[in-house]
Amino acid sequence: MHIIAKYLEEFPLTDSRIQKFAQILVDYSTRVQPGDRVAILSGPPAEPLVQALYALVLERGAYPHVLMEFASQDEILFAHASDEQLAYTSPFHKLAFEEFDVLLKVRADANTRALSNIDPGRQARRTRALA
Repeated sequence: MHIIAKYLEEFPLTDSRIQKFAQILVDYSTRVQPGDRVAILSGPPAEPLVQALYALVLERGAYPHVLMEFASQDEILFAHASDEQLAYTSPFHKLAFEEFDVLLKVRADANTRALSNIDPGRQARRTRALA
């Protein structure tokens, strides 16, 4: 029995589209192969998809590494970080982008207006750091 099928028996997902989307990402978009190091970056709203991706990556013989962000992380960052901190690039994220074979970044914001009151210049500084 496939790992994902066993997982779905124990923890059924509410939407079969999640499983299909995960399969598209793993088998078509990134073509995960045995031995690949796969970074999965996301947040809590996308947890069902991250779980499906994680299981499929394992099933394909690759090595998944999940980096999760919490829901209000960006809001707290922009409210409290100095310009220097906004320009800082995390060594974990840098490693994921430079050293991993596959990078799956799943954006799933619970509040799509959370950063609407943040100065665009500060947002641009952070975007450059993550580029």
